[in-house]
Amino acid sequence: MLRLALIAGAILVVTLGFSQEKILQVPHRHQVYGMPDWTGGRTFEVVVDGVLVEKSILYASCWPVCMTGILVYCGQLANDNGGFSSEVARQYDFYADFDDGAHSWMIPDYLAKYYPDLSCELVDVSDLKLWTSERKWALVCDSIDHGWPVIASIGWVKPRGNIFGHAIVLRGYESVAQTAIVNDPAGSFTMTGRWDSSITGESLKYRYNDFFDRRFLIVVPIERKAELDAMIVRYSPPQPP
Repeated sequence: MLRLALIAGAILVVTLGFSQEKILQVPHRHQVYGMPDWTGGRTFEVVVDGVLVEKSILYASCWPVCMTGILVYCGQLANDNGGFSSEVARQYDFYADFDDGAHSWMIPDYLAKYYPDLSCELVDVSDLKLWTSERKWALVCDSIDHGWPVIASIGWVKPRGNIFGHAIVLRGYESVAQTAIVNDPAGSFTMTGRWDSSITGESLKYRYNDFFDRRFLIVVPIERKAELDAMIVRYSPPQPP
């Protein structure tokens, strides 16, 4: 367990007692190349390098793909391509909107409707003054030690300067290297800005403070919700007076 000491308003890391390495067996699919096309030819418009272009909604499906992997991990679905793509399609239709954050905010309602045996918490970690890298890393490691993978909502800048939002699954960690083991549905795109069918995005290694800057979503069996809430409170920054 990470022990934190509060001295003169500063958070100091005292000791880190997590395992050196832990990896959860969360299945993965590439959001564009990794499953049968479920889109029915639907597209959306996005500005790329100052130009409005039309793209398949496969390119806006990171949240449903991440969530479907979590559902398989939780034993709610079989890990086959047909079922995986059907679940992604249903989630996408339920969320209905791929504006920034729309998918993540709607997941609690989706679980309540279709998977009432599960619950979740969405943690806003975007205030970097309050949610330090140490706090976020501790929360991620403790969650994984509990057997709960974390979906991280991230932002990054393409090589030509376009800012995009994205979601990835944090399914493991290496504590000495401070590296997260990640399922990234965009494959190599997050790191290179190129869609590459040869890079699946499974079990990539990202430095823990490189990307995890917006929101965390943690899904648990409903009977463990109080345990999850207590864990989040343990690492949450104190609220200003």
